[in-house]
Amino acid sequence: MVKNQHKINLTAAACRAIVLFKENDYTLENQHLRISIKGKGCDGFTYQLGFDLPHQKDLVLDYHYHDSHFYILLDPFAAFYVKNALVDYQLLEDRSEGFVLENFDQYLYHGKFYKDKSLTPNF
Repeated sequence: MVKNQHKINLTAAACRAIVLFKENDYTLENQHLRISIKGKGCDGFTYQLGFDLPHQKDLVLDYHYHDSHFYILLDPFAAFYVKNALVDYQLLEDRSEGFVLENFDQYLYHGKFYKDKSLTPNF
């Protein structure tokens, strides 16, 4: 597992997938794995993970895996809500494969969008 100060950890499978994609897909040049919030339901947020170009206000997380170096991008909204998470690369139930994010603080965001004014981001 790779760790950083933002507590977004990556499994070895996620690291291997990022490195493999970046090394073998020329269309991903200058792109990095982005974590974003896709939507919100009663059970909390849903997440979207995919490769994207960096944006000016992104939080950029730096990772090393063996001899490889790569970045994870979070826009300010995702960076506020995704502070303690695990990213994995898995074979999914529908036989597809992809990145999966487990937000360990997801329980804080069940129900109404803002339960507590102290959780409201100030962008």
